[in-house]
Amino acid sequence: MASRWCAWLRSWIGRPSQARATVTYTAILVATNMVLDGSSPRVDQVILESASTNLHQLHIHPVNVLVTSALFVTGWDQLLEFALVAFFILSPLEQRIGTIRTIVGFAIGHVGASVLVAVGLNYAVHAGSVSPSIVHTIDVGVSYGTLCLVAASAYLLTHRNRLIVLLGLFLYETVALIVDNSYTQWGHMISLVLGALVVGPLLVLPQRDAVAEVAMVTG
Repeated sequence: MASRWCAWLRSWIGRPSQARATVTYTAILVATNMVLDGSSPRVDQVILESASTNLHQLHIHPVNVLVTSALFVTGWDQLLEFALVAFFILSPLEQRIGTIRTIVGFAIGHVGASVLVAVGLNYAVHAGSVSPSIVHTIDVGVSYGTLCLVAASAYLLTHRNRLIVLLGLFLYETVALIVDNSYTQWGHMISLVLGALVVGPLLVLPQRDAVAEVAMVTG
């Protein structure tokens, strides 16, 4: 039983070095985190504020912050969490659907969730239900794009296992929203929806079916 599990795990992980986008992105996050770690708190504040997808920066430099905000994590613990997800989920996904589809899927999750959260926050600020100080809050990280791809990766599984994984992800995020009803958690929920309803069906499932058809023909 243990040997079968190890064999399946090796088969699933594949060759992480071939996942060029995942490896490159992880290296970039290590580099930017080292810059933040070696800088003063004041410099860190300036860097993160300029890269943040808050309402102020989105109004002034929308394209710039939508890109640069995904290049930073705010601690080594977050980087470690991403590295584990990258190794066990993002890299296997990229090896199966290709680098371009992986990048597009990540962009859909990151940009889509960031913009939709910003729209909701803008409405809440004008309605007076959220403090105007949130306009300048720091909002950077990899979670939106990453969660989108995690949800999309469920489409590599059989239909039954896919439903189990997606149900587990949405139950977990629902609990997180109940515990912490923040804009970040809403962004996570939006990311999961985008991964489950957009990226998975459009980018992952067709590629999985194509590989399965080739295997049937050559087999």
